[in-house]
Amino acid sequence: AVPSMKKGAMCMENLRGSSVNDVKLQNRRLVLCTIVERPMISRGEIAEATGLSKMSMSNIIGELMQAGIVCEPAQARAESASPGRRPAYLDLADASPCEVGVFISRHDVQVAVGDLRTHVFWSRSASYPERMDERTLVGMTLALIREALANCRRPVLGIGIAAIGPVSTQRGTLLQPANFYGIHDVPIVRIVAEETGYPVFFTADSMAGAQGEKLFGEGRAHDNFLFLLLWEGIGCGVVIDGKLHAGEHGLGGELGHTSIRFDGPVCPCGSRGCLELYASTARMAEHVRARVEAGEPSRLKDAQLNWSTILNAAVAGDNAARSAVEEYCDYLSCALVNMVNVFDPEIIYICQYESPKADELLAGLLQERIFARMLAPDCRRMSVRCATFGARAVTTGALALVVGKVFDGELPFMR
Repeated sequence: AVPSMKKGAMCMENLRGSSVNDVKLQNRRLVLCTIVERPMISRGEIAEATGLSKMSMSNIIGELMQAGIVCEPAQARAESASPGRRPAYLDLADASPCEVGVFISRHDVQVAVGDLRTHVFWSRSASYPERMDERTLVGMTLALIREALANCRRPVLGIGIAAIGPVSTQRGTLLQPANFYGIHDVPIVRIVAEETGYPVFFTADSMAGAQGEKLFGEGRAHDNFLFLLLWEGIGCGVVIDGKLHAGEHGLGGELGHTSIRFDGPVCPCGSRGCLELYASTARMAEHVRARVEAGEPSRLKDAQLNWSTILNAAVAGDNAARSAVEEYCDYLSCALVNMVNVFDPEIIYICQYESPKADELLAGLLQERIFARMLAPDCRRMSVRCATFGARAVTTGALALVVGKVFDGELPFMR
């Protein structure tokens, strides 16, 4: 039997093996995963964490070192050479495999290259032109991916793509995001795979954020959580029993298009009363303007009203902005209470692109409102917290899509 990692570690459950070779591959994954999770780790610590015999572990480490994936850093060798023979430490080698992460956002395309810890060592972005269509989007994306591959001198395992939703991971298609230049039904996975020849993995931006949080963030220690992505839309990645849950067709995570009023106005998605019609930047701006026009003093009186200016003014104590943010959280908490009652998460992580203080403000307001309305509050341990990676969350998640396939055993990392 192959030992599994302790609860909270990022290695996924081991696949059942049917041969000696299967077990060997699983043990390789287990050792690699342990080294990725714990930089500068000794052989003894690996043996303790994995439960493997010293002989098996030594053989696997030798194979990983020979393949250029793992090394014993020179600094560690020097330190361990002192009297008393300190243990030698292992880490990822400088030539270890890497992955490409792509984020198709509402305003630009971002591409990064990272190692197996999703540490980025190359990144570029390109903003969309005023006249935008599918051909331009595909061209920009492929151009940045080509540039990334041309600047990478390490083996590339695959490409992870995160995009604004809705997306179909089953089809590998960017469907029809609201207010996105009329672009729809783009088979982005097929296009990128045919152009590059690499395995391509695809999901919505909020789901990618949840993947990054689970593998490399605070979420490593938790098996059931929601990852709330707030920007010019509302997405919610779901992790259940330690695994990303995107649904049968890969269409999950679209919290912004759940209805909070069945007879509400028609949403661009075709439904009525969607959350994003109420919890939105436009609605916050209207709220601030109404307060200012009624004579309330505000630093936003002559300012451009957008997510950034309103949220930062609220953090600074502006009453009109604070009131607008509180109304936003009133609406958002209605949908989140439903999610809490259905999925029973331990944590809701909040991610948006402003300051950590803005995260803290939103987290506090939402936790207060959710606790006031959720079912059986005395029986739950549930908190709202700031996500680990902030503005880097989706890009980290796109990289983590590839790493997750390695740790799940679906993507080979050595010949």
